[in-house]
Amino acid sequence: MSNGNVARNYLGVLKHARDTFFEHVGNASKVAQEIDALAMLHGELCCQQSDREWPNTQFPGGIRAGKQNGKKLTGILLCLLTAISSAKGQSLLEKQPKWRECGIIEDWIMLLEMLLEWEAWLNSSKMMKSDVHKATTKHWYIVYLMRKVAARTSGMGLKLMNFMESYTW
Repeated sequence: MSNGNVARNYLGVLKHARDTFFEHVGNASKVAQEIDALAMLHGELCCQQSDREWPNTQFPGGIRAGKQNGKKLTGILLCLLTAISSAKGQSLLEKQPKWRECGIIEDWIMLLEMLLEWEAWLNSSKMMKSDVHKATTKHWYIVYLMRKVAARTSGMGLKLMNFMESYTW
């Protein structure tokens, strides 16, 4: 499978993680706008490197703006991860009562890190057969994390093809 095909396959999961994060923050809230601006600032700092293997991290319209392809979603999640991992990002999130609960921010950081690691593994040029056999368990864990951390409350929720009812816990 080529890298383009892999990107199309996980596009939905990465997109839902981003959309659900901002849904939990409040799409029209001031905190969402500030997190978006902070993520854009972190993206500008990340783009100062010369390694072409890094994803695109420049998003002049913000990380919430418009439709993005699979390659850009990797950069969006990287910017979001660095923004909420920073002290400024955590102080912004803690302004909202829901985000003050113990472990909420850390759970989001873990989910975003895991999605970025998963994406990097899926795009690797070689995979060991033993790792591919172990991947089933890891994929179940990613689905579990998405259900626990990034549960959607609008639209169809997580009743999507990627999260079929057979994945009930």
